[in-house]
Amino acid sequence: MHPEFNDIQKDAYLRCVTLCNKGEKSAFKIILKMKRWGLSDKEIEAPLARLRTEGFIDDVRYTQSFVNDKFTFNKWGRIKIAFMLRQEKIPEAVVNAALEEIDEAVYFTALLSLIREKRKTVRAGNARELHDKLYRYAQGRGFESELINVALKMLL
Repeated sequence: MHPEFNDIQKDAYLRCVTLCNKGEKSAFKIILKMKRWGLSDKEIEAPLARLRTEGFIDDVRYTQSFVNDKFTFNKWGRIKIAFMLRQEKIPEAVVNAALEEIDEAVYFTALLSLIREKRKTVRAGNARELHDKLYRYAQGRGFESELINVALKMLL
C-alpha cells in the first residue's frame, strides 16, 4: 500500500477512495470523515496527501461540480452557494472562479422561473405583501438583491 501508512491509515484511505468514487468530495469533508473514524490530525496527513496526488480529491473540481449541481438542480443563487462552499473551507478564489462560470442570462432566467413558480402558491393581501414574500423567498434561495428587484419589477 504505502510505506508510511499504518493499518488505521490504510483502512481510512481505502474507505475514502470508495467515498470519492461515489461522488465528488471536498478535502474538508474527507478530513471530517477521517476524524469521525478516530484518526488524529497527524494520521490524516498521509492518506489525504495520497488522495490528492491520485486525483481522488480536487477542491477545484469539487467546487465546479457543487456550483453546477446546486444551481441547476436546487435552484440556488450565488450567495447561498458561496456561503455553503465557505463552510467547507474552499478558498475564496476557487469559489469565485466557479461562480463566474454561471452564464448571466441563464442565471437571471432561473431566477425569473423560480419567482414565477413561487408566485402561484403565495397568498398575499396586496401587491406590497406579494412583493415582499417573493423577495424574501428569492433572497433565501441565495439570489442577489439587485437581481431580485429587477425580476420582481418585470413580473409584478
